[in-house]
Amino acid sequence: KLIITTHRVAVLSARRAEFRETAHPDSELIVYAAYNAAFDYFITVGNKASIAIWSTHSFSLIHEFTEAHVTTTKIGIPQVVDILAAALDPTERRLVTA
Repeated sequence: KLIITTHRVAVLSARRAEFRETAHPDSELIVYAAYNAAFDYFITVGNKASIAIWSTHSFSLIHEFTEAHVTTTKIGIPQVVDILAAALDPTERRLVTA
């Protein structure tokens, strides 16, 4: 699990996906794609709250984070929120999504 904090705490579940060649199964669009020189990976972000990390050497899927944007309704039901934009910070160590 990956724990992220800013003004709120988020816990993302990750799964190893070495043998898969596709990602973002629920997404209709890839809203962001970038090369991360700091870690030598490609990053893609799907609009349905999924983030994938790809190997630059084998072009295989290394990790995929699903449900990266989740909120809770007033009655306590988790609801996935679409990702509309994404960018790496200047150090390329953080991925910011909105």
